[in-house]
Amino acid sequence: MTTAGVVTDGAAEALENHRFSSGDLTLAAHLERPPGGGTGLPGVVICHGFPSGPDGGANSVTTFPELAFRIATEMGWVAMVPYLRGMDGSEGDFSLDGWRDDVVAAVADLRSQPGVDMVWAVGFGSGASLAICAAAVDEEIMGVGA
Repeated sequence: MTTAGVVTDGAAEALENHRFSSGDLTLAAHLERPPGGGTGLPGVVICHGFPSGPDGGANSVTTFPELAFRIATEMGWVAMVPYLRGMDGSEGDFSLDGWRDDVVAAVADLRSQPGVDMVWAVGFGSGASLAICAAAVDEEIMGVGA
């Protein structure tokens, strides 16, 4: 169950409300739109880092949908949290080069969403590195938060 973008029963799969393609793979994502929609909206892809800790990848992105919800409702941005290849809900196997490609694909997918004008990429830990690397190969990424 989710409440305002927050996992309340540990069911992270409930937050995978969007799918997009990265090459031949289908990846899961969480997508939040601001109330009321609109046009000319900024978008942001929030990149998770390398899974670590006792639960590994299972908890790597579980709090990011809440962040996406807050960005959408408080700032009026369209926010996407991609579950990069090899993560629960997404196809493929882990590779950092693949993850960079997934971030570029997520940016392209977000850019194609109705009302989205420009897209930024942000990340934490290795997700920050991915955002920087994605911006190095996609000149349409407007900026990076790392």
